[in-house]
Amino acid sequence: MFFFLLSKLIIGDKMNLIWYLLIYSFIGFCAEVLYARITHSRKQDRKCQLFLPLCPVYGIGAAAIVLLPSAISSRPLLLFLSSAVIASTAEYGMSVFYEKVWGVSFWNYSALSGNLHGRICVPFSLIWGFLGLILTYFIHPFLSGIVTFFPSFLAFPALLLFSIDFLLTTLLLRQSHDTNDLIWYR
Repeated sequence: MFFFLLSKLIIGDKMNLIWYLLIYSFIGFCAEVLYARITHSRKQDRKCQLFLPLCPVYGIGAAAIVLLPSAISSRPLLLFLSSAVIASTAEYGMSVFYEKVWGVSFWNYSALSGNLHGRICVPFSLIWGFLGLILTYFIHPFLSGIVTFFPSFLAFPALLLFSIDFLLTTLLLRQSHDTNDLIWYR
C-alpha cells in the first residue's frame, strides 16, 4: 500500500510513460545485442547500465515517438520524418550526456556518411525513421494494451531500481571512463 500511495503521489498519471521508458530501454538493449551478433561486433554486450539490461536512449526516443499527436502519427511520411528527427535528437543528446557526464562513448559514427560529430548520422537516422513506423503501428498498440494491466504500485519500485542503477553506473563510469566495467559478470 505504501508503494502504491507513494507512486500515485510522485508519479501520478505518468505511470504508463515510466513503463514505456523502461520497456523500450530493454527492447533497445535486445536490439543492440542482436545487432552486435549479426554484425559480429567486437563488443557483444551492449548495455548502458551496470546491473539492468537497458539502453535508455531507446526508451527516451521511443517514448517521445509514441507521445506524438495523432495528426503526425496517422500520416506515415510525417511520422517517418518525425521519428527520424526525434530519435536522432535523443541519440545526440544521450551521446553528449554519456561523454560529458559519464566520460564515455557508447557509439561513434565518424566513419559513416552524413555524421554530425560522430554522434548521429544519416543512415541511422533513416533506420530510426523506419523503426518509428514499426513502433507506432505495430509494437506500441500491442504493448500499450499490456501495460494497462501492470499493477500501479510497481511503478515506483521499478523507477527506484532504475534510479539506483543509474546512480551506480554514473559513479562507476565517472571514475573508470571504461564501458567494459559495466560487464561485471564475466
